Amino acid sequence: MVWPGAAESTGPVVWPLLALLLYATFTLGTRNSFIVLPFALSLPPGWEVVAIVVVTQSLVESFGMVFYVWFVPRRLFPDVAPP
Repeated sequence: MVWPGAAESTGPVVWPLLALLLYATFTLGTRNSFIVLPFALSLPPGWEVVAIVVVTQSLVESFGMVFYVWFVPRRLFPDVAPP
């Protein structure tokens, strides 16, 4: 996907496309479950498990994003250095 010399020859064109690809990769990896946390906390008694599930999902997403930040640049773009 990334060819040698891309940064030197087509830097102004390639970097915005790579940024868009990275944005799409990170966006598809998370659902931002903290948005639904207030709704989960406002449920009636007996539904406490929902809040636990939402917080657990948020932690899994956070660890997944840390992995993405490590994995994506090293594996998908190994030959490209930022400008």
